[in-house]
Amino acid sequence: MQPDPTTPQPEIEVLLLEQRTFAPDSAFVAAANVRAALYEEADRDPEAFWAAQARERISWVTRFETTLEWDLPFAKWFGGGTLNVAYNCVDRHVERGLGDKVAYHWIGEPGDTRTITFADLQVLVNRAANALKELGVQTGDRVAIYMPMIPELPVAMLACARIGAPFTVVSGGFSSEALADRINDAGAKVLITADGGWRRGRKVGLKHHADEAVAGTPTIQHVLVVNRLRYFTGDGAKRDDDGYLWLLGRVDDVMNVAGHRLSTIEVESALVDHPSVAEAAVVGKTDDISGQAIFAFVTLRTGHEPSAALAVQLREHVAYVIGPIARPKYLLFTPDLPKTRSGKIMRRLLRDLAEGRALGDTTTLADASVVDTIRDNTGTAED
Repeated sequence: MQPDPTTPQPEIEVLLLEQRTFAPDSAFVAAANVRAALYEEADRDPEAFWAAQARERISWVTRFETTLEWDLPFAKWFGGGTLNVAYNCVDRHVERGLGDKVAYHWIGEPGDTRTITFADLQVLVNRAANALKELGVQTGDRVAIYMPMIPELPVAMLACARIGAPFTVVSGGFSSEALADRINDAGAKVLITADGGWRRGRKVGLKHHADEAVAGTPTIQHVLVVNRLRYFTGDGAKRDDDGYLWLLGRVDDVMNVAGHRLSTIEVESALVDHPSVAEAAVVGKTDDISGQAIFAFVTLRTGHEPSAALAVQLREHVAYVIGPIARPKYLLFTPDLPKTRSGKIMRRLLRDLAEGRALGDTTTLADASVVDTIRDNTGTAED
């Protein structure tokens, strides 16, 4: 049924005009850093307000002489002043004793995580800045940054700011042609990129785009590459003093402990470095506090006996070699480790044992009795 055209119809409703207001929760207001009085102060004298904020909240190398030079359409703030952005973002917080405060909680698309304190960030920025200086980057030289959304992106930006190198950030989603155009516009001397990244659950390469772009950018002298797609896959091995090769297992087997990515081989190598240890294997065990905790299975050399004191000594040895974050929470002495007939340690079974799960396929085990021995003693792991 069609409406009667002679009947008055409602006026067109303007949906984009929103005049409702929503008051914030009172608890949220009570915890706010900025109160109404600060807004009122800014309204009374904007220049004086921002001058005071700049003096109190920013560390200056040279104090500014004028707050605002306003010549429409141009505005120049804090004339005569000089500062270092990297110092204000990082160093001054460490100097104030806030080095252990978290600067970044980062979660990657595949689920990997990193927690970076201001002290960690300071080390990373200094290292990157020194690398740029070694490549000849000086104050005023331009740097192009073409990276995925990883912590090394702000590290690269802060490193450039530290040494006074202007930088242009190009989205990792841009093509090689778009990257080349921006490099040429800036006259960049160095390109910082990554081997690739993740987007919508898929690996996306960046380095090949960077290579194509650099081919058409005469100003680029060096390319720095971050390995985002981290650990080549495959098995690692070592050669001992007698020339024998030891198959260690997958090098991309990583544990996530309190936001830190730790390689199993790295911790195992630290354990085997101790003179009492013949062999070791570590796995991640689910932990309510740290996400995963390190569970170490240790086989001792002949002449050494398991003891609580030795377990403590081994934990401290790992903490000394790698750092406190790598100290095993659980440590179990075992006469042998589950291996395939080719000698490869089966960490999959060790993870099942650590978690108390039913074991998976054991048909490839060289000695199935080893698993039973470990399972019988898992509850006695030093904690």
